[in-house]
Amino acid sequence: MFQRIIHLIKFLIRAKNDKTLFVEGKKRYLSSKKRSSNQKVTCLDDILGEIDSAEFALLEKKQFLISLAVKNHNAYALYNIFATILPEADYTLNKKRISLEELQNTSLNYGSEKLKIECFLSGRPHTILIETYFLQTKSKKWQCNTKNNRLMRIASDSFWTSREQTRSMLNSSSNLANKIGSVDVVFTWANIFDPVWLDSKNTLQPPDAKYSEDAKSESRFNYNNELEYSINSIHMNMPWIRNIYILSTGAAPDFLQVTNSLKIKWIKHEEVIEAKYLPTFNSHVIESHLHKIEGLSDYFIYMNDDVMINRPLEYDYFLDFNGTTRPKMERYGMVNGTVDSSSPDYLNASRNSAEILFEDYGYYPTQLHEHCPQIFCKAVLLEIEEKYRTRINEFRANKFRALNDLNITSFFYHHYAYITQRANYVYDGKNKLIKNTSNTWKEDCSNLLQSKVDFDTICFNEGNDSSKDWRSQIPIILKRLYPPLSGQ
Repeated sequence: MFQRIIHLIKFLIRAKNDKTLFVEGKKRYLSSKKRSSNQKVTCLDDILGEIDSAEFALLEKKQFLISLAVKNHNAYALYNIFATILPEADYTLNKKRISLEELQNTSLNYGSEKLKIECFLSGRPHTILIETYFLQTKSKKWQCNTKNNRLMRIASDSFWTSREQTRSMLNSSSNLANKIGSVDVVFTWANIFDPVWLDSKNTLQPPDAKYSEDAKSESRFNYNNELEYSINSIHMNMPWIRNIYILSTGAAPDFLQVTNSLKIKWIKHEEVIEAKYLPTFNSHVIESHLHKIEGLSDYFIYMNDDVMINRPLEYDYFLDFNGTTRPKMERYGMVNGTVDSSSPDYLNASRNSAEILFEDYGYYPTQLHEHCPQIFCKAVLLEIEEKYRTRINEFRANKFRALNDLNITSFFYHHYAYITQRANYVYDGKNKLIKNTSNTWKEDCSNLLQSKVDFDTICFNEGNDSSKDWRSQIPIILKRLYPPLSGQ
């Protein structure tokens, strides 16, 4: 009981001191020269220049995000500066949306709070995070109690005086960009309206028992203009990508003629796949050749055309600080048992891959990766091909998915890289999978349009036979969410 009284007294003393500093800081701000509400900011560096008068520390700076720390009694001045230079932004204080008026009349918080500012600069969404710190009475250190604060919970008093040092802090993405270099994106795509491709597919597709109905399902080749919107989402949210490679057959779709200037490269199968394996309609075979694309970056991102980048992503979404890849994995394991013709093709390919890794390393992986963009190291893929050349070449002869397939990019690579200490599994749950077979897909799409959810990436996955509703509504939804950038 006595200790609680002591703590209460200390808190009251700190609160009184904080209140005094808050009132003094508020008076200084209100008596200072009025800031013009027409002040134009076009990038995060402009914002940092505008708030130089407020006592803050730059914790992190990326292409689309800055994280700031501020003493709680200085929060009023900083909030008001933002309200003036970003009046059209959305403000969320401690996960609760607040109005501009509420922000400008905020009172002192005696603990910690987190302000999230979402705005558009030069047509792209940006985020600013402000975390308040309060002074601990005994240690004289500044403490932040906001949850999920991965950058800094405790700061010494000298932290706030070393302004030049904190301003020169390099963010993780910049370090990675210098370390890794340029990064490309690769898509695989089939033009189902190409008559040559269609005739070839129908001719070569036999009623063979080794090819399951899943392998020959039309849903594997349906097209709802997803590729166009997936590319738009990259331009919107990952402008640091160097080139976009599309590995396909036949002619490019018409919409790509509009985006020729945006470093899109059309690569035909015969440029990377040996003639003896062509033509092929087996995505496992096609994916096993991605690293053979001429000029491809050493690290590249592979994604399907039904995957959309839903918010700004930086290098560190894909890589750890030391350059280790970060495969996004499902939380539960379901790869087990033996190959079975009644099982989905991806599961059989995963079983084959798991068996090989178990034989060589005594490790049997059971988790599939998430349906989202994944990054790959070209050198590791070359190593896998060299080490398992015989086994890989065996399944490359399969025109459609078959029982002896390996899924190199969707299973084998991630676990091989993990076993050989070149990957770290990630289970963050920020990648949304919307399937046409789900009873809630319409509700999920409605929530997206109303901005009720916040995901890093979204996969609009069409499996089995799709409904007319899906095929008519999904392109409309994609057009609203991921329109082309101005000038595209």
